Amino acid sequence: MTLRTYLLITLFFCSCNHPPRQVRFVPEMASLPEETWERCDTSQYKTSIQQAALVWIQLRETILNQITAEKIRNLSNWAKEEMMHYQLPAFKNQTFRATHIHNKENLLIESVLDTLPSHHPLVTRQLKLYLVYNRKHGTITDAILTIRGWAEE
Repeated sequence: MTLRTYLLITLFFCSCNHPPRQVRFVPEMASLPEETWERCDTSQYKTSIQQAALVWIQLRETILNQITAEKIRNLSNWAKEEMMHYQLPAFKNQTFRATHIHNKENLLIESVLDTLPSHHPLVTRQLKLYLVYNRKHGTITDAILTIRGWAEE
């Protein structure tokens, strides 16, 4: 079976997928339990990322419709003043990369949705969406939204 055929079959069967009921909103820089999983090299999971991207197509609207500018402002621990007038971007063309894996089955996949206003010129802040993709069942089991930042020095 070719990869293309496999992906089409996966897309067909994933069309009945039940998306995560609620996006999990995690405050800025708070740790995610999934980040304790084994770190992984994205290049080793290209096929899984492609499969997750196909599932994402089916779930995208359901997940993104739960994200509002107010919810993002509420996640912010820093740059509160700079975030007061924050508006949602169009959320187009998400790209994904694998960051962690658990029991060779659950893959934590990251996508940067936006670069956010910052409270300091040396600090970069990003709005990130994390998806937990179950490789065995070909499903996205969780969607997590948070803010990550770092200082350039």
